[in-house]
Amino acid sequence: MMLLLSLLIGARSAPPDTASPDSVVFVFDAMDAAMGILERRARGEAIPAVAWDSMFAAEGYRRLKDRELSLKRPFSDSAFRVFLLSDTLLARLPALRPAATAWRTVDLSDAVSRARAYLPPGTPIRARLYPLIKPATNSFVHLGPDGVIGIFMYVEPAQPVGEARTTLAHELHHVGYSAACPEVGVSRASPAERALLQRLGAFGEGVAMLAAAGSPDVNPNAESRPEMRADWDQGIAGVDGDFARIDSLIVDVATGRVTSPDSVASRAEDLYGAQGPWYTVGWLMSSTVERAVGRDRLIQVMCDPRDLILQYMTSPPTAEKRPNWSKTALNWLANVGR
Repeated sequence: MMLLLSLLIGARSAPPDTASPDSVVFVFDAMDAAMGILERRARGEAIPAVAWDSMFAAEGYRRLKDRELSLKRPFSDSAFRVFLLSDTLLARLPALRPAATAWRTVDLSDAVSRARAYLPPGTPIRARLYPLIKPATNSFVHLGPDGVIGIFMYVEPAQPVGEARTTLAHELHHVGYSAACPEVGVSRASPAERALLQRLGAFGEGVAMLAAAGSPDVNPNAESRPEMRADWDQGIAGVDGDFARIDSLIVDVATGRVTSPDSVASRAEDLYGAQGPWYTVGWLMSSTVERAVGRDRLIQVMCDPRDLILQYMTSPPTAEKRPNWSKTALNWLANVGR
């Protein structure tokens, strides 16, 4: 259950939250209101108006609704009511009970500490975390118009507590990354080059994988469901191909074969997936840099993808065989916008 860093790329200059630097809190009101309605249904009770009022007044629900409507997606109280009254959802209640309880056992301080360990000292991490029972099974990050970052987590019955904790650390690193890393300024670059440099910030997915694991020696999916770990292991085994796909995008922009920012964006989106090239390549580069020259140096270069790639290429050899970037890509990275 990984979220897209692209949701925060471009939001780095947003108005800051006025809370303290470590303002990270769970907000359970929407989850609790939904569970309350389902429990009443399970007992055969009528749902009183006050229960619906609590549901639709919950902060998590209101922010979910605002986000969906801002994206021009259909979302209404009446449709959500139909969802909560569906027999399909009621049949899932036995599985939802332990899942909802599990979210209350997640060690928030541990997740914040993991994220902070891979950020510059003093970086603010400010977010409100909303576990939600909702029709769509996605999880996501959303920056509200008031500057408050919300992390919306789908309540997934099959998700182990450890996976939830590492996922949360991953997303909190994104929040800190957006605060610590100003957008790369490149006045002397074409529109496609500027779009590519912005999109290369998605290597932050790999840095977040490393931060959530806590060490380059820990499998980022050590606490995930078996199928997620298998998917990750398969991706790392084929990471040479992932390097080649991103290298091809860089070379096509560098040589002028791709000149449209929209084309850059489309190809970059194809590199996400559940744990696709942005994750595998970003993790391999960041873990290699940490092993070779230390975590402090990784933190120094992680904000600028040009610096991260060049540091990866110039780091002393480690035990692992590692893929290389092409000379064309490296030449472009060394000079674009400098």
